[in-house]
Amino acid sequence: MIDQLPAAANTTEALRDIAVRLLARADPDPETVRTADVISELARRDLSVRTMAQTLGWTQRRLHRFCIETFGTSASVLRSLCRFCRAHALPSAGARPAEAGALAGYADQAHLTRHVKRFAATTPGELVKSS
Repeated sequence: MIDQLPAAANTTEALRDIAVRLLARADPDPETVRTADVISELARRDLSVRTMAQTLGWTQRRLHRFCIETFGTSASVLRSLCRFCRAHALPSAGARPAEAGALAGYADQAHLTRHVKRFAATTPGELVKSS
């Protein structure tokens, strides 16, 4: 499912699609779906895991367990995926990879490169060429 994220129109839509697919398997209650939507939005805003948990009135551990059970990944990886999706969308809008990384919230080019390699198994330049 991770490889399908960049193809979505936006990060929130991509995360919601993943959550819906995963949750459909478990036949969740509506509250779980609403909570997953809230967490997706918080992750999209690149809030820290601590802030996300505080916003929900949860401990970080509870947030971690919910994310693992619902999304199949931790809250911190969810944030990283959102940042990656933002950075991936920007070069197609004309931004250079380094510029896209900075706009998406990466500290530097090396930070962007690590995440691109992690999530797309390629370099930022190659990812832009293949888009």
